[in-house]
Amino acid sequence: MTIRSTLARAAAVVFTTAVLLGSGTLAASAAALAGHDADPEPALAQTGYDFTPMLVTAAVFLLIAGVTVIVAKYAVSRSSHS
Repeated sequence: MTIRSTLARAAAVVFTTAVLLGSGTLAASAAALAGHDADPEPALAQTGYDFTPMLVTAAVFLLIAGVTVIVAKYAVSRSSHS
């Protein structure tokens, strides 16, 4: 597998992820606007919600993504020297 095809596959994955996240965001905002009422929702600080699980999940996701990038860079560098 050449560097060019690897980069093309990575770009396709990034683009697909962006499209999926964008469509999910559009669907969520459309659903929020459809059920919009006159009373404003409280700010996040006023809800008393514990964001710790969400932050831990995000940290684990970023850690896995970072390790994946490091392993991919290592694999690409090893394949280019062979």
